[in-house]
Amino acid sequence: MSRKNARKLIKKAVCHVWARSLVKYASALAKRAKMVKKVPATGELMSDDEIKRLFGKPKAFCVKDESGKVKCAAFLEIADTLEKRTRGLSKRASLGKMSGMIFDCTGPFWMKDVEFPLDLVFTDDKGKITEKVAMPVDKEGKARYPAQKSASTHAIELPYGFFDKNGLKIGDFIVPAAMKIPKGV
Repeated sequence: MSRKNARKLIKKAVCHVWARSLVKYASALAKRAKMVKKVPATGELMSDDEIKRLFGKPKAFCVKDESGKVKCAAFLEIADTLEKRTRGLSKRASLGKMSGMIFDCTGPFWMKDVEFPLDLVFTDDKGKITEKVAMPVDKEGKARYPAQKSASTHAIELPYGFFDKNGLKIGDFIVPAAMKIPKGV
């Protein structure tokens, strides 16, 4: 086999492998698109029934200091699927004073189609608050808010000012209302 023919064969093989991987990538994207249900067009707000259908009943959480004293409570919707994490608090007219959303991952987060500012709180796997970020309204969703600390495993979006109004601080715990603070923390 000549050198020229060998180059042609290698070029064809590389193109074939590249094309095959491109097809696999495209089919994976198509499957993911089918898993995520269509969101309303920009400007349409979700009804209360749509919110309840998607997220279910909010769960009660409380914020405790290191001694276990309860500082405040909040009712959090749980975003534990790709669809819920993608939708987040977008397409809503408002958020209740004691309402929010807990995410089972740490982002990055954005404010696309969110009509109100938020406090974004990151926690570790035991619910200990590791950091807090203010998120101003950014309907285009250009700004990104990633967790800065590697120990962060969950994120909680709360109404803007909730953190300061309730005297919360880094090191407090956000846990389900019936749960005690884990020992040895």
